[in-house]
Amino acid sequence: MSDKDFHYHAHVHSMCKWRKMCVQDENGEMISMLDGVNVSAVLKLEAELPCDISPPTDDDKAHLIFWYREMSGSPFYSLDLRENALDSGKHMLGDNLKNRMVFHTQHKPAYLLIHEVDETDEGSYRCRVDFRNSPTRYYVVNLTVIVPPLPPFILDERGLELGSTVGPYNEGWPPPVVTWWRDGSLVDDNYEVTSLGIVRNDLVVQTLVRDDFGAVFTCQASNTNITTPVATSVSVDMNLKPLDVRIEEVNRPLSASKRYKLHCHSSGSRPPPIMAWWLGDQRLKDTEETSSTDSNVTISILTFVPASADNGKYMSCRAENAAILKSGIEDGRKLDVYFTPIVTLELGGSLKNDTIDEGDDVYLECRITANPFVHAVEWKFQSHYLVNNASIGLVISNQSLVIQSVKRSHVGPYTCVAINTEGEGESNVFHLHVKHAPVCKPGQKTTYGVGKNEAVHIPCEVIAFPLKLRYRWALNLTSDSGNGSKSHTVFESSQSTLSYIPRSKADFGTLLCWATNDIGTQAQPCVYLVIAADIPDPVYNCTVYNQTVSSFYVVCMPGYDGGLSQSFVMNIHDSIDGQLKSTLTSPRALFYVSGLNSGMKLSLKIYSSNSKGRSDAVELQAQTKEVDDKNDEVVLDMMQMLLVLTGVVIALSLVAIAVVVIMRCRISQTKSRETV
Repeated sequence: MSDKDFHYHAHVHSMCKWRKMCVQDENGEMISMLDGVNVSAVLKLEAELPCDISPPTDDDKAHLIFWYREMSGSPFYSLDLRENALDSGKHMLGDNLKNRMVFHTQHKPAYLLIHEVDETDEGSYRCRVDFRNSPTRYYVVNLTVIVPPLPPFILDERGLELGSTVGPYNEGWPPPVVTWWRDGSLVDDNYEVTSLGIVRNDLVVQTLVRDDFGAVFTCQASNTNITTPVATSVSVDMNLKPLDVRIEEVNRPLSASKRYKLHCHSSGSRPPPIMAWWLGDQRLKDTEETSSTDSNVTISILTFVPASADNGKYMSCRAENAAILKSGIEDGRKLDVYFTPIVTLELGGSLKNDTIDEGDDVYLECRITANPFVHAVEWKFQSHYLVNNASIGLVISNQSLVIQSVKRSHVGPYTCVAINTEGEGESNVFHLHVKHAPVCKPGQKTTYGVGKNEAVHIPCEVIAFPLKLRYRWALNLTSDSGNGSKSHTVFESSQSTLSYIPRSKADFGTLLCWATNDIGTQAQPCVYLVIAADIPDPVYNCTVYNQTVSSFYVVCMPGYDGGLSQSFVMNIHDSIDGQLKSTLTSPRALFYVSGLNSGMKLSLKIYSSNSKGRSDAVELQAQTKEVDDKNDEVVLDMMQMLLVLTGVVIALSLVAIAVVVIMRCRISQTKSRETV
């Protein structure tokens, strides 16, 4: 190899030596190793990588120190100073590094000492310092390993190493013409003859470009036209930067919570690039890659499920050849994520929910976050939709609901519903409170049956706000003189439940309860009737109906329950021998008896019962139908089925009528609430 040949190869080697990787911090930002401190070290000697760990202020100190290599997110060396001084911190590093590396903290600046530097140590290092109070500090140190040259050697034209003596050479004639060719085209025909009579032609390619990849350079030697020139060829192999990178499928809106496969294409890189997806400063991990060697295209596929919070964030795909410094390129755009409206309902203005008085104007605001924005907003009160009606004080305007001159009837749960093309989003339930004096709660139990010397607990159930209440009870009693006059007894209590024990017949009567809060005392008291509990009265007007060959129904009218909850019992006896066949219990005076034989005669005894005892029994007779033959039985069974079907139809009709009545009542109630 000639001197010029050696110069060419040394030039290419120098270029390869500077192919280094960029550094990527925890936030995904690319930091060039040339942006930091440059440190050089000789192979097999020591290297000192500086890192200033001194705190910005005197009252601060370094807590944690980490060292990273290149693009790695995991530290290879860490020092924990949280509970120790600088000279007694906890050093943590791999076993393979303990004999080669140590971090000196007493020196200013501190430095990481690397013993017996190896070629693989060359690259970019990051030092991260976490302080107790101050912000985290980063340092980038670029280490260059200098490899001393090997002893030079001399080669002949055949590439064989020569000794101390060259020759002897046979004289050739005429001297050859030595030329360089590229892909069959002449590029250099300037040659020279050395003092030793060797003909040489040095070709130097100053800067390799992409077009040089794969080029074939041929060195030809010829001293006659009679024979074919002798030639030796070399081809150029190169590391190439990626030419382009592009993301598909992101130019259209994405729907939140749906799964997408996004593709990122990059071409022109050799070897294949490192592909990375980013959403803001977060690197996305759910990816897979495919590379095509013939077309030099790499495809990275990202599985992505967007969330509403991703709307407007910047998504990018980055392609970088790790062998070439600053070769990274990226494609990205802001995400347009469609999602169901996110709705929050709250009081508008400076109103507070616990300070609203009757007669105030109330403003409810529907706060909406949506993409695309909503095309409709609806309001609900007690799960029923509201309509704009200024005549009754309900004004709906865009995202606001105004209740003019609020009343107690407006108290309750409100929600707003926002609608866009992605769906409906309903807000939190907002319970509107209006300060008012207590009123008696409708639908509560008002009659209590109790025996003498027995305790009865009567709750005074009211609707009020605020809820801090005081109670006053009054008992109207029948006079012991029997003249019908009333005596009046008053009880003051902070409790809502009154425990009362009647000692005599005269202690039964009417209890009145008034509740009081900061707004006032209820105008009309809650009225509770305390009566003497007794055993219930017997049932009456009992009827047996719908007899078949195996069953029948019994229905009675219930008597007075004695002031207590009652149930009903029917004992079924055989009319012939009086044997008890069965006992049925029902909360209503209605019984269904089945599983009987045809023509069976039965005696029925029915009574009612409560905690005080049971009533006298009412007795009646019943009999199942006779069956003469199988045909009659079939006819009777068909008649029974027809009766059952008729009963079902009647029951369904009654249910339908009841539903219509209930709906009308609810509509009437809703209108009455809106009118209030």
